[in-house]
Amino acid sequence: MNIRHWQRNFMLVLLLTGLVACSTPAPPDDVYSKNYAMIYGSVLADDKITEVDFFEYGKTYIRPFTRIPRVLVYDNGTFMAENIRPGKYVIAGFRSGEKNQYNLVRSGQQAYQHVIHVKPGELKYVGSYRVHVTKSRLLGKGTFEVEEVLRPGERQILRSLQVVTEDTGWQKMIERRLKELWQ
Repeated sequence: MNIRHWQRNFMLVLLLTGLVACSTPAPPDDVYSKNYAMIYGSVLADDKITEVDFFEYGKTYIRPFTRIPRVLVYDNGTFMAENIRPGKYVIAGFRSGEKNQYNLVRSGQQAYQHVIHVKPGELKYVGSYRVHVTKSRLLGKGTFEVEEVLRPGERQILRSLQVVTEDTGWQKMIERRLKELWQ
């Protein structure tokens, strides 16, 4: 009986550990190369945003065959994509679990209007956004709007990223960018 009780508790601990690990983004990787960049911003919605999709502009992504850039999304809506190669990128969409997917790239022209040019070694702020559902549907896709908002601002986002990037090269770059913003 004691062994069975121990096994049940052990499985419960494993399950809880797995759930906590899934709900918290992985820590950011250190800087792979001084030529790589970081893209960061914030997005909030009625439901917690769990994923932000960044695509290279003009590249076709077919999951699971094509790997999209990794984007870490935190509970406060702050997101960062570290070790991004220089080039052109598009914020393709936001996801709130499996339930709500906000696809921003519906046509080539819309994608062109939101192209993010990333230079080597750059920290690229892409803004703060709020997603508003304008029409929800039980079946099928609803409609939504994405509004650019002033808060949180770049400094506030960088301060929160400064904590999660502790002991990485990104932290030093963030500190340098914060000093630039104060001048």
